[in-house]
Amino acid sequence: MATDKIDAWKNYLAISMVIYAVLSTIAWYKDSGHSTTAILSQAEASNHWSHYQAKSLKSYLYETERSQILLALETKQIQEPTAVARYQATADEYQKKIIQYESERTELVDKARAQEKVRDQAQVYSNAFGLAMMLLQVGLVLGGLASLLDKKVFWYLSLLVSLWGAIYFANGWFLFF
Repeated sequence: MATDKIDAWKNYLAISMVIYAVLSTIAWYKDSGHSTTAILSQAEASNHWSHYQAKSLKSYLYETERSQILLALETKQIQEPTAVARYQATADEYQKKIIQYESERTELVDKARAQEKVRDQAQVYSNAFGLAMMLLQVGLVLGGLASLLDKKVFWYLSLLVSLWGAIYFANGWFLFF
């Protein structure tokens, strides 16, 4: 009779460890996916910010050149009518480029910030699944100790820690907190 109770207890221990292992594996898979999304989104955001910087530099160069042309026209350093017309056309063309770059920079800022939001959201999910995975693995270790030492107290600890891990696992899916 006593061996039946021991065997039943060990059966429940084995079943609980299988559940911990499955949940831990799924948590690892989800954590990895969200971590990858966070890394790729950060890289994409960095690319957009770099492109933004390049557009800013080009815009600044056009603004500087345009200012010099307008200064030359205002101070009458250029007086030949065809040269004045060419300089004015160049200044107008530079102004169009400046406006174009400003528009492109605004678009790049929006894209970069959108990728940063994706990164931030992926990190939230990744953190929840990562913590769940850690707690479930601690539950596995405690369950292993319970089996090796034949001590129920370790199984009860494993149930407690794994329940905590399961809560974080559910949080990884639904973001309760």
